[in-house]
Amino acid sequence: MTYEEAIQIPISLVREKLGHRPEHLPDCKDAVEYVQAHLKSTKQDDTRADAVRWLSIMFTVYDWHQPLNRKVVKDDHPQWHISRWQELDDIALIRYLEKNGIDADLAKELLTEVYLTSKTGYGSMNVFGLRNEKGGLALEGPYISTLLGKRDISILRRGNGTAPTIHVFLDFMDMLAAFSIFPKLKHEADVICLNSPELLSEAFANIKNAGYSHVYSWFPNNPFGNELQTKLTAYTKIEKGLKHKIFNSVYRGYDNVAAWRKAKFKKTK
Repeated sequence: MTYEEAIQIPISLVREKLGHRPEHLPDCKDAVEYVQAHLKSTKQDDTRADAVRWLSIMFTVYDWHQPLNRKVVKDDHPQWHISRWQELDDIALIRYLEKNGIDADLAKELLTEVYLTSKTGYGSMNVFGLRNEKGGLALEGPYISTLLGKRDISILRRGNGTAPTIHVFLDFMDMLAAFSIFPKLKHEADVICLNSPELLSEAFANIKNAGYSHVYSWFPNNPFGNELQTKLTAYTKIEKGLKHKIFNSVYRGYDNVAAWRKAKFKKTK
């Protein structure tokens, strides 16, 4: 969550989350200022960054439908231009999810629908979008997989911010596939989507010293995925008590989690 997104959260929702009365801290102008005041009153670190981090923990787990920030989601893709975004309801996208064994209601909780038009004037499409920690977008669809805006990882935190474990996926289609097979996962652990393989170091920067006991990886079953596993194992050895567990054996024989889910779903029909 960015600062610009955090200040859009109504103070009334923050009061409700923290169990405060309506008249508590009445002079704050936005949610970030409110949380800073709360942190200061409870003798905790109260910088703007601390407040935004608190708001991220409280509100970003399944709240991905706030208006996207044009200042952050820059129109910098060489081929595609964002025309609009909205809550996921495109029937073609929903059928694509269902065909791949992914729960559409689950996807609606986490993703937004993005309408792209070609900058060359030829073609348009609806795709899935997942916002990252800097406000950019990871975009996926039947015919596209790309990033738009600032490049960063996406983090889904368990509501109270005390998850003992964290799971790392290469992209959000693998994440949705895992959630569809293991529904409890989204409630029991924090999750990181790399969105791009070169962002693995950014992922570990958010894992180290965060109190996790285990990090679970769900990378592809190929040399590329093996390289990511090796790097993540090396990172975890830096922190005492942190263990890396590799889940690839769960979907052995398939390139990735999404392919495994699709195959399992077809067999049950």
